Amino acid sequence: TASILAFSSFERYIIPTLSLCMTGWVLKKNPPFLLPGAENLGFELKATTQERKIASLIQPAIADLGYDLVQVRLIGSQKLQTLQIMAEDPKTGKLDLNGCTAISRGISAILDVEDPIASAYQLEVSSPGMDRPLTKAEDFLKYNGKEASVETEIADEDGQKKHRGKIAGLKDDVLTLETDLGALEIELGNIVKAKLVLTEELVKAALKREIKDE
Repeated sequence: TASILAFSSFERYIIPTLSLCMTGWVLKKNPPFLLPGAENLGFELKATTQERKIASLIQPAIADLGYDLVQVRLIGSQKLQTLQIMAEDPKTGKLDLNGCTAISRGISAILDVEDPIASAYQLEVSSPGMDRPLTKAEDFLKYNGKEASVETEIADEDGQKKHRGKIAGLKDDVLTLETDLGALEIELGNIVKAKLVLTEELVKAALKREIKDE
């Protein structure tokens, strides 16, 4: 059986940046059902096999509701796990309480039936926020010119794995990042984690969109 608790929490800095909407504990006893071939989904950079399989299960339902799946993360120990789902309205880049509620209800039903997580877990549905993760190749194109932090699996010639700079293009699965030391090329397959940096420019742009939407 599943016990779902619902609550909303809105954090306001200059504008709303994150909505954490639905949280609940789901108790699981049966072995997980894993969708065959889901590891080829290609949903996000360096996602685990299990996260990709979960994404393949819930992505169609989220799309049917009119939202984009941004990221799936399963964190914590086997005894106490949290399934974090980030989603957004493709028109606004945000997710309000109604959207959180709809997504949580829609994917909870799917997760109950398909049972992709063997242990008890907590479900969280949220918006990506301004300093959003960059999980797909399309994200680097969409946010070209914005400042981002990128962590790689393999270090560069100076032994560095963490880099920061402006996104300056993506071609043939190679990201160009304009850093303080010059242009840096990074293969997408080498990226472990990437997200936008919360800069004054990014905040001002988001504030303008917020005013325009009012």
